[in-house]
Amino acid sequence: MVEKTKKISGGLIKAKPDDRDFSYAKVFGSIKKEELPEEDFIVAPVIKIEDQRDSDFCTSYGSSSVSEDQEEVDLDPLYSFAKTKQITGDWKGWGADLRTSMKAAVKFGFLEKKDSPYTIDDERDRIANWNNWPIELDEKASFHKKHSYFKVDGPFDTFDNFRAFLWANRAKKQSILTGVMWRSEWIEAKNGIIPNFPSAPMFGHAFKICGQKTIEHELYLVAVLSNGEE
Repeated sequence: MVEKTKKISGGLIKAKPDDRDFSYAKVFGSIKKEELPEEDFIVAPVIKIEDQRDSDFCTSYGSSSVSEDQEEVDLDPLYSFAKTKQITGDWKGWGADLRTSMKAAVKFGFLEKKDSPYTIDDERDRIANWNNWPIELDEKASFHKKHSYFKVDGPFDTFDNFRAFLWANRAKKQSILTGVMWRSEWIEAKNGIIPNFPSAPMFGHAFKICGQKTIEHELYLVAVLSNGEE
């Protein structure tokens, strides 16, 4: 018997700090800590788990998933990845950073999956090279353009800043694109709960945060990854 090895593929590049990024807290403020709820909630109308296989497309899988929460239509992460590469001018380069992924969402928008000529089964380099995508698809994608993007910050630590943002914007179905340096033991996380102890980082991985959940009297953020349901 051959045991199937679980594998997580990343693709997140750490972006350098940029003072030009819009601060959510400075523009919109933050709710008070006592307003943060203790009950479970999810801002995503549908939890859909994609599978990026062994690609470096995690940023675009995450950004399209965040946009799907608002658009409520299946969006194509492959087109989005090609557009991040068009912005950087290097389709051969590995992965992308969160900022460039958001820039692609503002500049080009998102293509509905039904209009995409590619699937994850196609060659990575063919997908990543924006010249392989029909130019007329840009007009279709523009229907799902975003107006802007913001850095999710605030007066608390990251955990509570994320909770505050999600709770304050739950009616608008706004979830969060984020990322971490992946640790090996997380692949076998029991019941999907990421253990809270340090180990050597492996690679960057982007994903969506869309709610909170209490498990055995402890509060957790809900993360949706793009590495398959298994």
